[in-house]
Amino acid sequence: MMKRLLGAACGFAGLAIPGLAQNCPNVTCDQAPSVGNQVNISGATLLRGFFFSPAHVNDFVDVDGDGCFGYNEFPGAGCIDVVDRLARSSLLTGVSSNGAHPSQNSHWIVQNRAVGSVNGFNEFITYQLCCDLPEARVTDESTINSEIYANGSGHLNFPGVCAQDNDGDSILNDSGTPVCPCSIDIAILDVPGAWGSQGPAGTPSPFRKPTQPGYGVFPGSSVAIPGGCSDVAAWPANLALLTRGCTGRQLNFNTANPDADTLFDTTFAFAPIGAISNRGVGRTQIRVTELQHLQVTGRLPSGENLAAATRDAGSGTRNGWCNSLGIDPAWGNGDNRGDETSSTSRTNLGPCHRVTNCGSSSHLENGVQQRRLAIGYSGLAGGTAAVKDAADGFYEILDVMNDHVGGTQYVRPTVSTILDNCDPDLGYRIGGPASFVTLGDPQATGNGAAISNANYNPASPAFMVNVEAANYLYNITASIDAFVGAPTADTNLFSPGQFLAVTFFLLAGQDCNQSVIDPVVFNPVTPNATLQSYIRNNNNFGAGLTPDGVVTPAYGSRNPAGLVPNRGTAYQYNIGTVASPNLQSIGAGQRLAIRNRVQGDFLYDFQRNANDIPNMMSAVYVALNTGNAANYTDGALTPPGGEAGDPGQQAADRIIPDVIGDFDGNGAFDPADIRYFADGLVLVSGSLNRQAGFTSVDASWTVGTGGRPAGNFFNTVITNSQGVPQPYVAGASRFDVAGSSTGAAKGDAPIGSDGIVNLTDVNYVLANFGSWSSLTSAATIDLSCDMTGDLVVNQADVDMILAAMGEAHCQGDFNADGVVDIGDLTLLLSHFGVGSGASYGDGDMNGDGAIDLSDLTLFLSKFGSIYPNCL
Repeated sequence: MMKRLLGAACGFAGLAIPGLAQNCPNVTCDQAPSVGNQVNISGATLLRGFFFSPAHVNDFVDVDGDGCFGYNEFPGAGCIDVVDRLARSSLLTGVSSNGAHPSQNSHWIVQNRAVGSVNGFNEFITYQLCCDLPEARVTDESTINSEIYANGSGHLNFPGVCAQDNDGDSILNDSGTPVCPCSIDIAILDVPGAWGSQGPAGTPSPFRKPTQPGYGVFPGSSVAIPGGCSDVAAWPANLALLTRGCTGRQLNFNTANPDADTLFDTTFAFAPIGAISNRGVGRTQIRVTELQHLQVTGRLPSGENLAAATRDAGSGTRNGWCNSLGIDPAWGNGDNRGDETSSTSRTNLGPCHRVTNCGSSSHLENGVQQRRLAIGYSGLAGGTAAVKDAADGFYEILDVMNDHVGGTQYVRPTVSTILDNCDPDLGYRIGGPASFVTLGDPQATGNGAAISNANYNPASPAFMVNVEAANYLYNITASIDAFVGAPTADTNLFSPGQFLAVTFFLLAGQDCNQSVIDPVVFNPVTPNATLQSYIRNNNNFGAGLTPDGVVTPAYGSRNPAGLVPNRGTAYQYNIGTVASPNLQSIGAGQRLAIRNRVQGDFLYDFQRNANDIPNMMSAVYVALNTGNAANYTDGALTPPGGEAGDPGQQAADRIIPDVIGDFDGNGAFDPADIRYFADGLVLVSGSLNRQAGFTSVDASWTVGTGGRPAGNFFNTVITNSQGVPQPYVAGASRFDVAGSSTGAAKGDAPIGSDGIVNLTDVNYVLANFGSWSSLTSAATIDLSCDMTGDLVVNQADVDMILAAMGEAHCQGDFNADGVVDIGDLTLLLSHFGVGSGASYGDGDMNGDGAIDLSDLTLFLSKFGSIYPNCL
């Protein structure tokens, strides 16, 4: 039966629809009975696979009252398909807001903006409070009636798009949709709405939990990338506010006593998130406590400086990931470089490369694929998500130890470990309860002709204005309830509930459900055994792989050495000798030879440590003297441990210096990478030791080259406070941490050095006192200031620099003039009363971040000290 044809949208474009979702007379859009009832959703990119599927708009409750609903192998009179789709896609192709929208049944026009959970939540709040529609482009694949209309690269599929000023703010819509949206009715988050919202006013901390005072606020911003690579100098990381300046109203989550401003969560599935890693990192497992440090500081607890790939703070994936790790997502900034990364070109290698603040899952995934030291995170489920990517050999998925809750074993994310998740030694517990957020209660508003809603209540103060948005959600939740009750019933085939069961994870199938109040807690429930068995036997993360209760490919099983990174041009490598090079080329995305498996492994032992430095310095010598790092080769070597050689898609199993030695991600192996290695990758007895790293670099640089004398690779000059040069000793380049025009970048590549060790470096170290073992302290300091290798930045590090400068110093000598006197007291008193965030250079004698009576008392006990006779 042909359902009603959609009329020409041009007859309705520009028609104001007062009372749609909000009383917004400023909004004009494509809306009329013959166009279809709009349901507009904004938010999560992790869940984009749900909107790709026709299942999300398959009629389960008979929303439109035509008698066609559920699965019918033999459709009855008036029904044309085995399932009745309420929002068709195929006949939308090629139409726009100034053309017709023919379809067999477009009861709904369901549009999804994939912009990140909290970003979409903010768009939803802004519309609901201010009648202000989002006009910006989406950041990931977005759909209208299951057909993609745009992704992070721009508009797709529809030659004509909505390009109007829909809300009277003089900004044209640039989303790419062919249908001008009337509203934002629903926010979709990977997590509950409260997780995406700032808590009450309070002191921010890395360990704040949802709804706690200070939750969702980061007291700082990102560091700009120089050279025109960053659009803004500062990028905030705060979560959503439930207020807007356009009105005095404030939204709330008080569902027990709802009013017209109450938000409701419709939680529909557990969305698991995986720790993803480039093969070059050289790790198969990681502890949650390591991930905490990496996400908050950009370094591991050991001090090792890996590349922490992060989503922007508007991401629900970041939110679910960080909350599951026990840290506030506002603090999960990693290396925290640059503004929102909204293009693949920025996550590819090159001068503007970065992997932080990625504006979509696909951008972060690409960043991990390209950056050989990167560890990040992404949703496991969906046809373009982590399990599928790992199966395709793009990157690896790490096993995780839940040591933050007492776990002692590493757990691999599989279908079974996500279901059987109560025991932290056996269950995988990183993810979030995915939710639709609405203004008003869809369970009091939605209804169906065949499966009516017992909770339907038009008199409720939480009755939703856009009834069709409520019907959309009721259709989903009713299908989930039915599927939980009878997973194998034919009537549930192709329903939203079935799709969520086989791609994500219905909560009723898990042994434990994640706490909404404390996300590291998983509370036991009585799972539906039939449902759990069905999910175990049929869920494949939407990856197209064989359901076997596992699905996730074993680490390294698809790609032994990883892929050639994308830097915009091919890489060269030498299969001849240094004296007689035979250069070959290989392009991005090809399989690397096993020789390049571990980043920084210049010794070819599948490890990265100080033993690699002599060969690394030989390689950089060739690069500096020939102008091409590819001229270096260490010849045909046998892989360690008896492993068979594997040339991948290279001509031979040979080293590519511009791949294996590019630590900072600029696309080339150069002296900046030597500093990166010495500063952040040399571990001694499991802990970072910058002294050992820089000393070994100088000791291995036995033959100098232009501007780089033997024994002083970085050509560092040391001066005293009067500018008089001092003798250089091997390893003293580690003291040079400040003074560059770009400034320092905590946790990221060491870019603060200016070639001179002087009081500028002393003052920078003084401002970074703290212990790396405390995450709260580590979040505020730069570990490049640790000169002694004890993972503590304190007076001993200052004294070491001053000794190299030929200067004297005692504790309390804030201005480093050799005497603790009235000048130092004046400096302390000028900061007296500071409650937090103070440094030693400000007068914080005891390192607690405050300057108070205890600091003054300690200072006075040192008053009068003259080096070397310190009190």
